[in-house]
Amino acid sequence: MQEIAERVDAILVPELNLGQYVIAVQAAVQGRCRVVPLGRADGELFTPEEIAAAAREVQDAKGGIVHA
Repeated sequence: MQEIAERVDAILVPELNLGQYVIAVQAAVQGRCRVVPLGRADGELFTPEEIAAAAREVQDAKGGIVHA
């Protein structure tokens, strides 16, 4: 994870819970890149389009916390 974090500006973390994976990813990258959560806790799955749109937001540097 640290190797990848050194080569990218941000990592998008889609997760269907309350942010537990984001915390683990942040700990793993140790500040080497931005970790952007894409959270959803309503029992619905992300569509590929939602993930792609969030990735575009992050790429355009608009994203902080992204919600679907």
